[in-house]
Amino acid sequence: MSYDIMIIDRHPRFKDSKEFLEWFDDVTQWKENIDYDDCEHATPHLKEWFMKMKDIVRPMNGKYALSDEEIDRCLDADYAIAREGIMMAMGYSEADKICEIAFKLAKEYGLSYFDISGSNELYYPDGSSLFVFPQQEDNEVLNGNELQAECEKELKRRRVVARIALLAFITLLLLIMYVFPDKPWAMPVGGVSTLAFLIFCIWGIKWQKRTNEDVMKRYQQRQAEEESARHAKEREGLKPILEDVMWNFQIGAFGGKIYIYTALMKYNAEHSGKTIAHLLEEKIECLGAETDIILFDEDSEEAETYNNPKVHLKADDGVSFTGLELLFKLNNELHPLLKDSDHVFFEGITCQQQQKQPTVCRVLLGS
Repeated sequence: MSYDIMIIDRHPRFKDSKEFLEWFDDVTQWKENIDYDDCEHATPHLKEWFMKMKDIVRPMNGKYALSDEEIDRCLDADYAIAREGIMMAMGYSEADKICEIAFKLAKEYGLSYFDISGSNELYYPDGSSLFVFPQQEDNEVLNGNELQAECEKELKRRRVVARIALLAFITLLLLIMYVFPDKPWAMPVGGVSTLAFLIFCIWGIKWQKRTNEDVMKRYQQRQAEEESARHAKEREGLKPILEDVMWNFQIGAFGGKIYIYTALMKYNAEHSGKTIAHLLEEKIECLGAETDIILFDEDSEEAETYNNPKVHLKADDGVSFTGLELLFKLNNELHPLLKDSDHVFFEGITCQQQQKQPTVCRVLLGS
């Protein structure tokens, strides 16, 4: 699984999360008739940013790609360069360092920074930000309308509390100044109220900044609860893995996880109407670091297997696969094997708990 960010040059600013996601979804269809490894078609500021960034974090593809001699001694990342945005995909081990560099350069060139794999915030060069709700095309959060409604309700409640408190402070000060100006206690009370008002303003600013973080934590907690429930089900024995993901192995091979991620999201949106981002991001602990996957025809009563039936895969981090990493590697292995087959539709993977490595699983194929 890669850590993804996007550097954006678009004016005017996005009005809200919905408008941003519509723009983002359109850009990440990657349908423009351009070379996404070349920066010539990008806006002037994006081009300047890329020309500076490529010398620090080398591209993995295109004319500025790493040479064989540089692979082990240079930072690198996948760049996908559109007209108004540049997406970067990098390993988690190097993400902190690369993201810090990318963020500083974005601010230097007056560009916005979208933290896709992290906070889900769009940071503008002036320091302000827009929290982006993870949502589907029909404006639903990945966990459903209930979570988004709950988050929006919390945001409104905090704003109402802040405004009421502010109004109360102002009323108290006016009352002291105009109704009791000659009272001996007016001055100390007014001074204490003014100090309290300043403290409240500082606290209110910090409170507002924490609102987005609280909302995101609530979303992540809900995701963690669902993941825990899925893992409990998996421990029962025979486990379906990624059974809610739809895919056709004849679509083609992909040069990077960022490209198949976009293709998977589009394919599932068109065929099932579902967003599967959370399935692609989660770790598949039961497979371990290595697995042998056997092709299995789900439609055959005789459990037909194919020629060259076994595919051996290894996790990048040496611990476990993510859903995206598994499908990316599996697709590139199976595409040439299944290009002339009728059974090319992904129906899930089954695997039983094993103490030894590699595990042995079956990928279910339908027609």
